[in-house]
Amino acid sequence: MKTIIVGVPGGGKTTVLEKAKKKLPNYETIKFGTKMLETAKKQRIAENRDQIRKLSPEKIKELQRKTMKKIKQKENLLVDTHLAVETPKGIVPGMPKWAIEKTNLDRIILIEGEPEEIKKRRKKDKTRKRDDFQLPPKQHQEINRYYAATVSTITSSPIQIIKNKPNKAEEAAEKLVKTIKNNEK
Repeated sequence: MKTIIVGVPGGGKTTVLEKAKKKLPNYETIKFGTKMLETAKKQRIAENRDQIRKLSPEKIKELQRKTMKKIKQKENLLVDTHLAVETPKGIVPGMPKWAIEKTNLDRIILIEGEPEEIKKRRKKDKTRKRDDFQLPPKQHQEINRYYAATVSTITSSPIQIIKNKPNKAEEAAEKLVKTIKNNEK
């Protein structure tokens, strides 16, 4: 089973997924952006993930293609990624149509947070440089839902939305585990 876990930066998807992973030992987790960064570092075109979204759309597509080759054949996979990536040139798909089609996707799970909480998390996270974001979190989450609906249409995969409320990541993780285990049946 292949599931993509998506959300906007600061929505808490990685935190929720890390907590859920403890109860999903048969699943491998891949951070799509981290895999892209590994390739970008080898090519010496980016040193951190925030630099990737500032590359040309062509370079981003090239990194996505190389990353897809690494994950395409895996089973019982949870892919931590973004569907709508804000770049200086506009919003680009984190996983374009050709990538989605090669994934053999079973499920899309959106992790969403409260917009004000997302703003706080982004400011608090000193490991990332996100001060150039123009989209308000609420609008970014709405766009993410549109992308998820498109992915669902292409793959016939169901969408699940899990709310990650402030200080409730453990509850969101429990819902994530339950959703994944219910899909196994």
